[in-house]
Amino acid sequence: MRQVVLILILILFINTLPVHGDIDIPVDVGGGSSSGGGHRQIDFDRIFQALQEGKVQKPQKFEEMKKLLWKEPITSDEYVLPTVLMYYKGNNTTLTRNEPLEITTVITNQNPSEIRRVLYLYLEVQDPGEKEFRNLNSMPEIVQTNEYNEKTNTTTRTWGILPSFGYLKTIGQEEVRVKISDGVNKWYTSNYTGVYPPYYRELVFNVTNSQPKMSNLTITPSGAVRYNDPIEYKADIEDLDDDMLNVTLHILDQQGAMEHKNITLQVKGSGAVGFKANEYGLFGEADAGKNFTYYYSFDDGINSSRTEIQEGPAIRRGPKLFVDKLDFTAESENYYWWQWYTFGVRVKNLNPEEFDVVFALYTNTKNNPWTVVESKTVRVGPQSQVIYFNRTKPFVVTDANESFSYRIKFSERDQSGKDTIEAAGPRINSKIVPYALYHPVMIMNLALMLLVILGAGLFIERNIKRGIESQESASGKHGNAKGRGTAKSGSGIGSKISAMFRRGG
Repeated sequence: MRQVVLILILILFINTLPVHGDIDIPVDVGGGSSSGGGHRQIDFDRIFQALQEGKVQKPQKFEEMKKLLWKEPITSDEYVLPTVLMYYKGNNTTLTRNEPLEITTVITNQNPSEIRRVLYLYLEVQDPGEKEFRNLNSMPEIVQTNEYNEKTNTTTRTWGILPSFGYLKTIGQEEVRVKISDGVNKWYTSNYTGVYPPYYRELVFNVTNSQPKMSNLTITPSGAVRYNDPIEYKADIEDLDDDMLNVTLHILDQQGAMEHKNITLQVKGSGAVGFKANEYGLFGEADAGKNFTYYYSFDDGINSSRTEIQEGPAIRRGPKLFVDKLDFTAESENYYWWQWYTFGVRVKNLNPEEFDVVFALYTNTKNNPWTVVESKTVRVGPQSQVIYFNRTKPFVVTDANESFSYRIKFSERDQSGKDTIEAAGPRINSKIVPYALYHPVMIMNLALMLLVILGAGLFIERNIKRGIESQESASGKHGNAKGRGTAKSGSGIGSKISAMFRRGG
């Protein structure tokens, strides 16, 4: 410590003190000005080298120089060590590893400001199972002499470097203390006696681990499935410590004795987990006809656990379809919406057995996307056969002048692992009326339309005539009461209208 201070003092005064004696401290001198002045540039490496050589060659003079330049820290019989204690924000000292933590150091310094010293604080912990304390902060927390409250002579430090015990990989008793130095003395908060809550000389926590839990274990689809179906294992996992979890799915035989396969995923904290059988190749064609069981194992890096063995899935046997030659025929090449269409697809089972397979026909237009037209169950064996959907009428008037596509969906997978086959059709004719103008149906429609129009005209005419006659009668009575001139005028108008209708009638 003294040598460091000595070197610093030498650097500060090297430009002002003349260098003489037996130890040569080299200094680079720059070019002088016209007035004869000079500029010194210190070569620190050469200064250190000169000090090291002087210490070896002239140890007596080196010690005299140290005594000349070294000044002991200010001491006083009145100086007392500051009181440094700890405060914990919380009532419970049993914590999980990731539970929030707030520790504050309270420093009380009763010394007069002129003899106070800078304090250097280190937060130390003793982890479960360890015998020694270790520093959490590599650089000290510095408390300056002028930052104390004038009335209470106190100041505080809250330790943000320890927000929780999430870094621990073991659980148990965790001890926390503060190491203090004022440049001369070194002590610990644990050295104090007679300390009472809410302040502590040392904090002792019982650090626990929150055990992860799994729930809602399911398999979709449920029941008997095919080996190449989109089988997915699902579950929910919860961890209050928000740890990184290792979750492993174990696939067992039906008796739960032999492990078929296992897959591990990493999950952060709480959430849903899922394992897709097709993605990991959990089942193959050779597994058809077998039943399986499963369970999960999981750990958070500290504790591990597992679920009970669950049933499923049951892999059923089924056909291995070969599907091709999807096609259709129409009533005519005009492709009107009102005509019938026949769709067909060729299928066979690549295995020697026969199985019932459900086939469904869908058509697709802009106004009617993917509409089910018909479905049927067909027994499929190793012999090729064409599945027909005969004389269907899949379209409506709003499909006119639109292109269409069609597909057939089957309840088993084909040679490509798909359950549909699809193709595009032509544009449906824009004509929306299925009859010519001279067709009997069209003639009948026109006749009915004319009859309706004629009947409506007669009805309107008769009601207008009755209204006029009523008006004439009312006008005649009114004229007799008010005067002949008015009556004649009204009678004349009414007579003309009546005469007009009589000629028309």
